[in-house]
Amino acid sequence: MLAIAPYGAIAQGGDADAIFERARTTWSDMTYPSLLDYRIAVAIEAGGKTRTDHYAGEVEPATGACRVHAFSAEEAASPTTPRGINVVVTLSVGFSSGRNPFATSNQPTVSAGASLNPPKAPISFGTPDLSPLYSFGMRAGARRIATADDDSGGKLIGRVLTLNRRYAIRLLEETALDGTDAYHLALEPIADPARDRLRELWIATNTYDVLQARVLGNFTDRPATTIPWLIRFVTIDGATYIASETSEAPLPERPATLTSVAITFEQIAQRHGSRDLLFAIPHDLDARGHVFEPNEEGGRGRPDRSC
Repeated sequence: MLAIAPYGAIAQGGDADAIFERARTTWSDMTYPSLLDYRIAVAIEAGGKTRTDHYAGEVEPATGACRVHAFSAEEAASPTTPRGINVVVTLSVGFSSGRNPFATSNQPTVSAGASLNPPKAPISFGTPDLSPLYSFGMRAGARRIATADDDSGGKLIGRVLTLNRRYAIRLLEETALDGTDAYHLALEPIADPARDRLRELWIATNTYDVLQARVLGNFTDRPATTIPWLIRFVTIDGATYIASETSEAPLPERPATLTSVAITFEQIAQRHGSRDLLFAIPHDLDARGHVFEPNEEGGRGRPDRSC
């Protein structure tokens, strides 16, 4: 069993593993409201043009279950033109050509035409089925409180037992981030880089709140899973949430390459009263797909009724 420095030795020794575990403990011990409302702003740049859509969401922190409206506020206000085939019927008056002896003059004719190229739907990143509570594994279920009769062979750090260590962690420097002193850690996955996406962490030296992270790959579908993303966090009333997720490379292999994507969580607040997310469905049916995160337990697919 590998001994890890106790909490009190972190500041003096700068032990990277202990800093990481203290940050996980701090995050896991946070208390969240029973229900939260929030808004997601998705800003994309493609072909020199920018577009921002806003989606209403709600989440139950105890279970992780969340709902995000399938259509943005902008789509609900101004539905786009439906996709499909436009059929055009025209009525014209013609005269017999003489080749049909039974044709009469001034015989009306009807013709039909189809347009196979109706107006294209706006380029979109997809419906963001995302929650501001996501922690990229920092609050994963691999952690639990140790008991006296525990025989799992894990590593005891303070009162928290960590199972299945998955990163080699180094302390790069002590720096400042937006005026807050922070430990800057580098993380290297030991066995499964696709599952364990954290590559850097910035952790406040006084509170051990996570301020920022860099991950290699985000969400569950390519090409977002193959590029680096910068994640910013915010602590509100003693609880940490995602503030923003910004791509650090273009996203190819779409109808058009997305030069950049920035997802921002706004208006995070405790629910007061009830609200129905079933707004009127715009005329343009949703064919863009949905954006999910892997579940915090390490799975790669869409979580069951949680974001």
